[in-house]
Amino acid sequence: MGMDNQAIKNFVLSLNPHNLILFLAINLLLCLTWIFLCLRLDREAPEPPKHLITIFFWGGLMVFPALFIAGPISSFINGFGWLKFGVKIVILSFLIDGLIEEFTKYSILSDKVYRKSFFDEPRDGLIYGMIIGIGFSFLESFFYSLTLVGVPHALLVMVLRGAITTFMHLLAGGIIGYHFGLAKFTQFHHLGPVSENYRRTIIMRGLLLAIIFHGLYNLVIRFNFAWLMFPLAILLIGVYISIILGLKRTQTLFKRHTL
Repeated sequence: MGMDNQAIKNFVLSLNPHNLILFLAINLLLCLTWIFLCLRLDREAPEPPKHLITIFFWGGLMVFPALFIAGPISSFINGFGWLKFGVKIVILSFLIDGLIEEFTKYSILSDKVYRKSFFDEPRDGLIYGMIIGIGFSFLESFFYSLTLVGVPHALLVMVLRGAITTFMHLLAGGIIGYHFGLAKFTQFHHLGPVSENYRRTIIMRGLLLAIIFHGLYNLVIRFNFAWLMFPLAILLIGVYISIILGLKRTQTLFKRHTL
C-alpha cells in the first residue's frame, strides 16, 4: 500500500477530528462484524479474548512496515518507464503487495502464536490467522480512506473495502494460519515422527498460497476489470469453503487421536 504525492496531500487535508472518529467508527464496526463471523467457527472452544485482541492489534501494526517497505519499492518500480504497464501490475500485485503483506502475517503467526500454549488445536491457526488479516485490513482501510477526496466517497470506498478487501485479508491470513495448524499438529496425520523441516515445508506452502491468492486478487483490482468481479467473488467464496472443509477434516483427526 503506497501513497503518491496527491494521496499524501489528501491525507493531510482529511486530518480533522470529525473525519477521524467517523472513519474509525465505521471501519471498526465492519471489522467487528467479520470478527464475529470468524469466532463463530471457534464457538466450541473459544480463544481467550485477551489473546484475540492482542493478535488483532499486532495485525494492525504490521501495516506500518508494509507501508514503509512496499511504498518506496512501488514508487521505484513505477519509475521504470520501459516496463510495460501489465508487467508492472504483475510485479506490484505478487512480488510487492502479496509477498510483503502476507509475510507480515506469517511473521506474527510465527513469533506470537505458533509456539504459544494457547495454540492447542489445529483450528486455532485458522482463527488467529483470520484475526491478523482483519487487524491488518482495519488499519489499511482507515489510512486509505483518508487519502480520498470527499467524505461520501471515502465512506463508500471504506464500506466496499470492508466487505471485499477485508474478506480477502482474513482469507489470506486464514490460509497461512491453517497451514500453521497443519504443521503444529501434523503428527495426527502420520504414524511416525515428523521432522521440523517437514513442518517448515507445510508452513512455507501456506505462505506461498496466500501470496498467490493475494496477488490474483490485486491483479483484478489493479487492472480494474469489472467483468472479473463476479469470478473474483467466486474465488473468495471457494477459498473460504476449501479452508473450512480442510479444517473440519483436520479437527476430526485431532479429536480422534486426543480422546
